[in-house]
Amino acid sequence: MDNKENLSNCRFVLAVMKTKQDLRFQALRLIHYIIYRVICDDKDLQTFQGSVTELADAFQIPRSNLYRDIDLLSDQLHSTSMITGHKDPRKSWKIVTWMSKSGYDGKGIYTFKLSYSIVDYVKGIKQMFDEDYHLTILKFSSIYAIRIYEIVSADRFFQSDVNPEYEIDDLRYWLDCEKKYKKTNDFYKYVIETAVRDINSYSDTKMTAVTIKIGRKISRIRFELSSDKQPKGPNLNLA
Repeated sequence: MDNKENLSNCRFVLAVMKTKQDLRFQALRLIHYIIYRVICDDKDLQTFQGSVTELADAFQIPRSNLYRDIDLLSDQLHSTSMITGHKDPRKSWKIVTWMSKSGYDGKGIYTFKLSYSIVDYVKGIKQMFDEDYHLTILKFSSIYAIRIYEIVSADRFFQSDVNPEYEIDDLRYWLDCEKKYKKTNDFYKYVIETAVRDINSYSDTKMTAVTIKIGRKISRIRFELSSDKQPKGPNLNLA
């Protein structure tokens, strides 16, 4: 795989991060764990087999809850698709899905196979982040923390010395909050501040959200970051 293909995969990661994913909290945690294990164990970057005990320990939930919930989470990963690319349908876009197959053998082993359409995303994730990225995400208690951590981490890969800055409307779209917390102050308090507290508590990234106003209206949010770890970047050897 050459550097051009590597960078293409990394840009695809950014495109997936910056779209509406429409996943519930536990389903998003599950796909991160599956991708983490696939990267560790499967040369084809598609299939993961795990025991009931392993998954219950990873999610820190009782085994009885796992039996109850895992089929519902798997069903959501099968049925959810994402449109990456430009919001304008006349521009370049692509539809991708998370899962192609999942099942339980009745003897304690689950099998998950990722969709072929997401394999380039997994390759990009492997190039951009180490295993701590996924293990950190599993610690978060808010879906908004996961999504902001994903988006900011992907942008920092490409511009490690820049504090990412986003339009409020874009953040609403990416975080599936277009119809929630309609007052900007509520969105900032219950989504952004909640996520930042979570990220600061459970990751090695220290984050501050700074509001940027046009007149008296908040129009953008800048995430100012510091970390003991040097992020990877496209200027590195990605072979």
